[in-house]
Amino acid sequence: MKKSLFITLTLVTLLFIAFSFSSTLINAEDDGDKLKEDLERIKEAQASLSNDMELTEEEIKEIEEAHARLEQEIRRVDMQIAEAINNIEEKNIEIAAIELEIEELKKDIEILVERLKLRDELLKNRMRSIQENGGTIDYLNVILGAKSFGDFLDRVSAVTTIVEQDKLIIKRHQEEMEQLQELKSSLSTKLNDLEQQLIELQALNEQLNQQRFEKEEFMAQLQLKHDELHQMLEEQEEDAETLAAEKAATEKALANWEEKKRKEAEEAKKRKELEDRSGLPAGTFIRPSQGRVTSEYGPRWGGTHTGIDLARIGFMESAVASAGGVVFKAEYYGGYGNVVFITHNIQGFTFTTTYAHLDRIDVSVGQEVEQGQHLGIVGNTGYSTGPHLHFELIEGDWSSRYEKRVNPRKYIIF
Repeated sequence: MKKSLFITLTLVTLLFIAFSFSSTLINAEDDGDKLKEDLERIKEAQASLSNDMELTEEEIKEIEEAHARLEQEIRRVDMQIAEAINNIEEKNIEIAAIELEIEELKKDIEILVERLKLRDELLKNRMRSIQENGGTIDYLNVILGAKSFGDFLDRVSAVTTIVEQDKLIIKRHQEEMEQLQELKSSLSTKLNDLEQQLIELQALNEQLNQQRFEKEEFMAQLQLKHDELHQMLEEQEEDAETLAAEKAATEKALANWEEKKRKEAEEAKKRKELEDRSGLPAGTFIRPSQGRVTSEYGPRWGGTHTGIDLARIGFMESAVASAGGVVFKAEYYGGYGNVVFITHNIQGFTFTTTYAHLDRIDVSVGQEVEQGQHLGIVGNTGYSTGPHLHFELIEGDWSSRYEKRVNPRKYIIF
C-alpha cells in the first residue's frame, strides 16, 4: 500500500513538474501535442490513484471488521472473567463455610474427647477397683447386700446393666469418634478440592485477563493502523483533488489551444478571402480601434451608412492609422465632428481613410503617419448617438468618395 502510494505521489509530482514545464513550452510554441500528452499522463495518474484509494478503503474496511470481531471477543472474555470472578467468590464462600464447619467439628471432637477421657478414667477406676478386690468384690458386695431375693435380682440386673452400658458407651463413643473423623476427613478432602478449584479459577482468571490485555493491545494496534490508513486516504483524496484541478486546467489549456488554432485557421481563411477580394496582402489595412462593430456599412435609416462604426471601449481609447500615409485634413468638419483624413499610396494605388467623431485630434495636416500610429481619442463629437469611431475607406482620393467608398471589410478583418 505504502509502495503504491509512493509511486502515485511520485507520478503526481512528476506530472506537476512536467505540466509547469510544458506550460512554458505551450506559451512559447503552442504545443497542443504536449498538452494532450500531459492530459493522458494525468488520466493515468488518476486511474492509478483511484486504484490505490480502493485498496486503502478495502484495508480500512478489513480493519474495521477485525476491530468489531475483537470487540465481540473482548466482550466474551469479559463475560468469562465475570463468571470466573463469581465462581471464585462462590468457592471462597464455600471454603469459608467448610472451614467454619471444620472448626465446629473440631470443637465437637474436643468435647467428645473430653467425655471419652472422663469415661476412660471412670472405667479405669472401676477396673482398678475390681482388680484390687479380686476381680469381683465390688459386684459381690453389691449383690450380697441384698435384703431380699427380689432385691438380689434387682442388684444383679443393675450390675449387669452397668457393665453392658459401659460397653455400649465405649462402643458408641468409638463410633462417634469414627464418624467425626470420617466427617473431618471428608470436609478436609472437600476443602482441598475447593482450594484446588479456587487455584484453577484464579489461574483461569489470570489467563482470561492476559487474553483481554493481548486483545486490547492488538485492538490498539488496529486503531493505530486504522488512523494511519485514514490519514493516507485523506492525502490520496487531496491528491485526487489536485489531479482533478490539473486535469481541468490542462483540458482548459488544450481547449484554449484548439480554439486559438481554430481562430488562426479562420483568420487565415479570412485573410485569404480578403487577399482574393482586395488583391492586396492581408494586413495592408488594420483595424483603426478595438471596439466591437455597432453599425455596418450599407443601408441604414432610409439612407446609406458610408462606413463602419466601432464602439469606444475606454475613455481614452486611441484611434490609429489603418495604414501608413499622409494626413490631409484634421479638424472639426460638420457631422463628422473632429475628423482626420489620411491619403495612402499602396502598390501604386491611392486610398483614403476617414476617422470621425474624435474627442481629440493629436495629428496635424501634412504629417506622415505609420500604420498603427495614434491619431486621436475616440469620442462623441458631430452627429453621434454615443461614443464611437466612424471609419470609412475609399478606393481613390477624397474627391471620388461618392463613387469609390467601399465596405472596409473588403480589406480589414473586424
